[in-house]
Amino acid sequence: MVEWFKVFQINYNYIIYMKLLSVKKSDRKDKEFVAEFSDGKKIHFGTGSNFVLNKRKTVKDKQNYIKRHSENPLEKEALKNYRSPARLSMSLLWNTRDLDTNIREYKKKYRL
Repeated sequence: MVEWFKVFQINYNYIIYMKLLSVKKSDRKDKEFVAEFSDGKKIHFGTGSNFVLNKRKTVKDKQNYIKRHSENPLEKEALKNYRSPARLSMSLLWNTRDLDTNIREYKKKYRL
């Protein structure tokens, strides 16, 4: 079954799926990264205080971040959308210390 939010164009008998094209440094001063998707949408996310870039962050800091953002009612809703800045930060910046591993796991989880 095709999930509606992953399909952005349907032509006759074939389906083009959404893809995560790249994750790069953001040109916005208050954001660390920008994720570019195959439909042309760019999502800026993350701050310098994250588990991937800030080596002083501990596993306890990671657990606190996940708990704090998972319990917040506004962010709880945002975390359901795989393209929200909240979900991108949680999946790419607070999963493991390796950004490439986090990107691979994110793409696999959301079939991007």
